[in-house]
Amino acid sequence: RLVIQAGLALLMVYGGGVVLADVGDAFFVGALTMGFAAAVPFTVFGTVGCINAFNMVDGIDGLSGTIAAATLALIALVAGVGGDGATFLLALALLGGVLGFLWFNLRFGNQHRARVFMGDNGSMTLGLLLCWLLITITQGPNALVPPIVALWIFALPLVDTLSVMFRRMWMGKSPFSPDRNHLHHLLQRAGFRVENTVGIM
Repeated sequence: RLVIQAGLALLMVYGGGVVLADVGDAFFVGALTMGFAAAVPFTVFGTVGCINAFNMVDGIDGLSGTIAAATLALIALVAGVGGDGATFLLALALLGGVLGFLWFNLRFGNQHRARVFMGDNGSMTLGLLLCWLLITITQGPNALVPPIVALWIFALPLVDTLSVMFRRMWMGKSPFSPDRNHLHHLLQRAGFRVENTVGIM
């Protein structure tokens, strides 16, 4: 699976011309720009991380779709204000698709259970597209926002995944071993219903 994800990331780099070379002042040591040779593996690593982070929040009905919708709405807003028509239209089209999916995936009204599920293939594809768009709006001479803004937009899946992986390693387990310690699991154990958990996150 990781090999396929890395291959898709390379396709994004060489086929789409999207590469994460400028990371801005993300590490608080001043602006950092990498050459292409260093930027390619960094982009692949970051993209694979984003794909899996988004896949890991797909644990309860409506959560990944809601996060994707919020992320796409922010990307569309940034692209629209910045005058990037192509990115704006793509983000808007994806947002429309996600909202249509959420109609059948969210629990609301008399719908007490999801009727359609995203699955691994859906969540990983959406994770790749979100990463692609976030890199697009932060790179190049016409970047719309600093790279650190993209991290904030995608912060919830990233922070949740990193915290769970560090917790597993602290306990002497593999960082990739499955468990039920993601934020949505913790909220459910605290007594929140699925609908409330999605709303909180």
